[in-house]
Amino acid sequence: MRLNYFQKIMFSGLEIIAGCINLFKSLIGLSPNCDLDGFYLKSKMEKVHNNTVMRTSKQREVAQDEYRQRVQEITSR
Repeated sequence: MRLNYFQKIMFSGLEIIAGCINLFKSLIGLSPNCDLDGFYLKSKMEKVHNNTVMRTSKQREVAQDEYRQRVQEITSR
């Protein structure tokens, strides 16, 4: 999936924030396991993108079928 400019900035920001939190947690002796870099959000956005592509594909197929039916009606007259 190709990300737009805003999404790239958003994910970069989340990675920077997660890195800072992990650095701070490791400095105070805790386990650095913060995951804000957006893996979950990326998967959700890919799912939305795929659903949009599938819906558009189905709409194109329906439109093509309607066009063929209209052409057949016109040519059969």
